[in-house]
Amino acid sequence: DVYKRQKLTEDKKLSIQKSATDAVRLASKLGSKLEHYLLRKLIDSGYAVDFHKEHTLVNTKLQIDLFVRDNNIAIEVDGPSHFAPVWGEEVLKRNITYDQKKEGLIIGKGWHLIRVQQQKDFSKTRADFLFEKLRNAIVQIIDSNSNTVLSLTIED
Repeated sequence: DVYKRQKLTEDKKLSIQKSATDAVRLASKLGSKLEHYLLRKLIDSGYAVDFHKEHTLVNTKLQIDLFVRDNNIAIEVDGPSHFAPVWGEEVLKRNITYDQKKEGLIIGKGWHLIRVQQQKDFSKTRADFLFEKLRNAIVQIIDSNSNTVLSLTIED
């Protein structure tokens, strides 16, 4: 256990855990570095984008991370806590359930969905690579004009 190796007091452990939880909550409200980066790149590419759009999905407080208005494309940027037990198995199960619910609501509206998995810390090189994949997916959706669920992953 990492805490035992560092010989931290119980108060220090709780303090670190609280700080980490607070940081994650703040990032979920303000957006991650990758979300902000993709937002800027999409806007620079001429797309009209809503950021952390709320109250779009009926009777929920679920937010859409990035929403390309003119084409009804929802983009969800999922950090590790969406596919790995970063905060424990229970939190992972809850995140997966919320993601499935959100996906169903988005597709149910006839919108398109692109899921972006961020597996590593932010780097401009990976973000540029990911943006190219995202832009290609958006073009593919616009050209095909069908409901499409895509999952994009930052390569390790």
